[in-house]
Amino acid sequence: MRQRLLLLIAIAVPILIADQATKAMVVERFGNAPEVVLETGAEGSAGILVAEGLLSIRPIPNPDLGASTGFLVRALLLGSSLLALVFLVWLTLGKRGMPSGAVVGLSALIGGAAGNLMDRLVRGHVLDWLHWHGPGTAGASFTVGDVGIWSGVALLLVELVRSHDGPLGQPAATPPALPGV
Repeated sequence: MRQRLLLLIAIAVPILIADQATKAMVVERFGNAPEVVLETGAEGSAGILVAEGLLSIRPIPNPDLGASTGFLVRALLLGSSLLALVFLVWLTLGKRGMPSGAVVGLSALIGGAAGNLMDRLVRGHVLDWLHWHGPGTAGASFTVGDVGIWSGVALLLVELVRSHDGPLGQPAATPPALPGV
């Protein structure tokens, strides 16, 4: 358990710190302005174009719940988010025989989720600031915390699909034959 706790701390805490630090840098540089104008040499723009047609940096508050959501609903949703985070920590530390890949995946997920929960508690919303621009109108806005969540889920899926009978890429043991088949 001690080894899992150290692994959880070594993965989740840096993700949480990186998420909050990058958001602080973006807010310091741009403020919380939800404008979508990108820097192309113009005065007073609210973003930086990193790669033409691919990636930009600009702060956009993601309220998740909207301004019309009441206090009780917000409290219930924040409380359930906190309970889910506590459950994930409990699962990571308490489940015996969990593969190390699953511990790493859960730890990354916990770090990213903690960053987003901290935003909701402090700012009232998650501050998205990385914007991927897909073809046409497709695209996505995200944070370092979201990258931690996505990475954690990907590692958990690999662990779920992976055979524990042998190394990745080798087939699992042959399942028993069904009766009468």
